[in-house]
Amino acid sequence: EYRRPGANPKTHRLGILGHDIAHSRSPRIHRAPFDRIDLPSNVDLAPLLTALRPHYVGFAVTSPFKQAVAQAIFAPREAVNTLVRTADGWSGFNADVEGAKAVFDVLRAREVTVLGDGGVADALREAAGSDVTLRFVRRDDAETVSGTAIYTWPASIDMPNKLRFVDARVAIIAY
Repeated sequence: EYRRPGANPKTHRLGILGHDIAHSRSPRIHRAPFDRIDLPSNVDLAPLLTALRPHYVGFAVTSPFKQAVAQAIFAPREAVNTLVRTADGWSGFNADVEGAKAVFDVLRAREVTVLGDGGVADALREAAGSDVTLRFVRRDDAETVSGTAIYTWPASIDMPNKLRFVDARVAIIAY
């Protein structure tokens, strides 16, 4: 098992927090020394993060916990995908924002339909600023989509039955 030189294995660990993370890209992106912590989707995160803090210096956060973790640590943003231990708690960051900015640079669209409203959608909101108008579509409301769209639902979730693309250009956020 890999450990950073000089790191105390009891207090300097790294982990991935998620639900059904085997279907996520995170385990392939974040290899050793990341511990995989696969949690029930309804876990109470605040006490869990408090209990894990003495043992971990950071976490990659994946679906469906990006928004819930942000709330649990009182982050100034709506979703986080990275946690770093601080002297008195956790700091949360969202590396998805840079990726979202890159998507908008490639799409060059002023209006974009976002399919999904989870943690990646929060990164898209932050990256869009006032330059791009976003329209969010939840799974139950997904029907015909045209124009420029960004598909944010994980591969582990089936595409909505009624969803159809007509004259659409679609970017897919894969995770």
